[in-house]
Amino acid sequence: MSWIIQLYRLSRELPLHATGSKVPFSRLCTRNVATTTIVKWHVPYRIVRRYGQLRSKASSTTRPPPEHRIPKFIAYTCIFITVNTIGGIMQYSDDYFPYYPFRYAVDIGIGPSMLPTLRPGELYLRDCWSTWFKRPYSRGDVVTLYNPFSKAIVCKRIIGLEGDTVRVFGEYAGEYYSLQNDGDLGVPYDERYPQQYCRTVAGNGDTQHTTTISIPPNHVWLEGDNPLESTDSRHYGPLPVSSLRGRLDMRLWPIRRETKPNEQSEEKMDSTVLSSKRPNPIG
Repeated sequence: MSWIIQLYRLSRELPLHATGSKVPFSRLCTRNVATTTIVKWHVPYRIVRRYGQLRSKASSTTRPPPEHRIPKFIAYTCIFITVNTIGGIMQYSDDYFPYYPFRYAVDIGIGPSMLPTLRPGELYLRDCWSTWFKRPYSRGDVVTLYNPFSKAIVCKRIIGLEGDTVRVFGEYAGEYYSLQNDGDLGVPYDERYPQQYCRTVAGNGDTQHTTTISIPPNHVWLEGDNPLESTDSRHYGPLPVSSLRGRLDMRLWPIRRETKPNEQSEEKMDSTVLSSKRPNPIG
């Protein structure tokens, strides 16, 4: 093994030639050091020449010509797109999502169902591994979920957990009934759900707005902060916890936003950290 070490040292100090031309023996066998001592390298010349041939061949065959190399920017862009595409597909499967490789994801607000908490076009940070770090879901959390009925990724707020008693017409059904005399009790019509869960359970009657249910184990009750524009558990009932895709923790962009005239001018609406308190949609 000593000659291998000597060969390595030699390769770092002398230019090796693969053409077969002999290097002066004095250069191969001696080396001048600070003490002017002559150090002998006991390496056969045929080994040195063979090593040079292999080194030259490897450098010319393994590295592609510059015109055939893929630019780093394009390579990194392709890797980024591929990884995010795979991650996006995993969002639509309850079986594969537990293996989602990233802790955080960025969501964009779409639609009016979560106004005024979430606005269309804004960017939010989602914690996908929150339950793995002893942060179980709680009431008031704004979550992203996969709706197995509409086959879509949506964002809602958790109103009730397993064992809780909730109103099937929504948290503010009584206010809509008494203050606004709304016959629909704040539940908008959605053609995708001709048989609304709340009306199937409550039936017809003057007390249907007070009908309640107990949430089954490993399920949650979800509603939008804007009940008049939201399709949620009032239409399709409680959903399993496995359909949740993470908790929205904060707003990334814009850092500060202006409060619109028809919204509550509360400090929590301007904060980048999402509040667990649901804003009153009736005012």
